[in-house]
Amino acid sequence: MQAMRVRWVGLVVLAILMGWTTPSIAQPNKRQMKVQHYYRKAGAAYQAKQWDSAIKYFGYLLRHVPYDAGSHYNLACCHALNGQKQEALDALADAVRYGWDDVMLMQADSDLALLRDDPRFARLMSDAMECHEEKFAAYRPDALDSATPAPLIVALHGQAGHPRQFMAEVRDAAESLEAALVAPRGPYALDRRGVREYGWQAPAESAQMIVKELTTVIESAIATARQDGPIDLERVVLVGYGQGGTAALLVAAAQPERFSHVVAFAAGGDQLQEVEWPAADVATLRVALFAGERDENKEVVVQAKDALAQAGHAVEFEEIPIIGKELPVDCSARTERAVHSILQGEN
Repeated sequence: MQAMRVRWVGLVVLAILMGWTTPSIAQPNKRQMKVQHYYRKAGAAYQAKQWDSAIKYFGYLLRHVPYDAGSHYNLACCHALNGQKQEALDALADAVRYGWDDVMLMQADSDLALLRDDPRFARLMSDAMECHEEKFAAYRPDALDSATPAPLIVALHGQAGHPRQFMAEVRDAAESLEAALVAPRGPYALDRRGVREYGWQAPAESAQMIVKELTTVIESAIATARQDGPIDLERVVLVGYGQGGTAALLVAAAQPERFSHVVAFAAGGDQLQEVEWPAADVATLRVALFAGERDENKEVVVQAKDALAQAGHAVEFEEIPIIGKELPVDCSARTERAVHSILQGEN
């Protein structure tokens, strides 16, 4: 029971991902409401030891947040408590695939007792430890020619996010665009009662993103991607969500000649308002900005769009209906559309 209470802090993470913490949103949208409903239903079923019902509601929940590692972990626990070893191992594998790295909890959690004598559990423990240590998640589609330099998408997760999770969100875009993909881990660890996530903002006393440090992380990510195959350094695209979207824009403003395109979802913050965009005669940025209709930072994004246009850069802005700060379910498709012409080599 204690372990389950630790895991339920996943609801805090979901609140961040789904935009529930935004005070200016008068009402949640249908997706938010469904996620909250299914999470509470699953939790109530768990407390009542109704494992079949808990499994059902976690299944419903994961239709809406398919890459949420904590929910996959909770589903694994419910399967194990229900005597379904293989289903539990499959769910645990998905949890690790999307960023679950709490090896100590996996080892101590009584809910997973059924799994501990299985060789696959030992392998998953090893995978989770690797996940805990890795600073970059990288993917290169099989369709890419190993001898031909490929475009690269650098994916920057949001506050309290994980590179594996955000990489999964934009992987379809990389496949469709025949681009390599790398997702760096934010440089600042955020410990939330046993669950570790990462962010891009410096400690609270300064509450600033340090552009030099962000640039170092991104350059290291590019170097990591090049280890898997040649990269076309003229076609490096930054894609970011929330804090990661702001980080992408700040780094691009500092080095506009380095990146062919920037795609930012739900960016914002004081630093974005203060950016002095270089004139386009230095290097023309191609930027796609997305903000939810109910996002309290929408006006900041609109101001950034205007400033980019005034500096002569190619910029598009789209307001996504109904949602707040949450990542849109079709973010991969939006990313693909936003950068398609760039990755096809058009001016």
